[in-house]
Amino acid sequence: MGGVGKTQLAADYARAAWDTGDLDVLVWITASTRLSVVSSYARAGRDLCRADRDDSEEAARAFVAWLTPKAGGQACRWLVVLDDLVDPDDLQGLWPPASPHGQTLVTTRRRDAALLGGDVTSSKSASTPIPKRPNISALPWPTTTE
Repeated sequence: MGGVGKTQLAADYARAAWDTGDLDVLVWITASTRLSVVSSYARAGRDLCRADRDDSEEAARAFVAWLTPKAGGQACRWLVVLDDLVDPDDLQGLWPPASPHGQTLVTTRRRDAALLGGDVTSSKSASTPIPKRPNISALPWPTTTE
């Protein structure tokens, strides 16, 4: 069920983090398909790290690598919002890395998504569980007691 405010809540969180100066980079991804994720990551990769304009998959991987903290490198505070994640398998090889300076916020309509002690997991159909990371938050489909 859509229309319960997951995207608006994520947008408010992202806007507040940006407005308070807590972020250097904010990337909003419509995560409904792998193609959508790759396309958005590739655009970010081209804009932030001059990734290959002719190879979207490579540019997307360059963006994920760019998010990875580098020893001795300048810290970049980032937030990646993965809005409307339909299938966690679509993010295979594309999950943002664990980082003391970065956060990943996921919204989903999936009923089987759960946030358990900072871990986002998928218990039913996904063959690729969402990685255990301290910097991933999820806004799953609300449960009701009808």
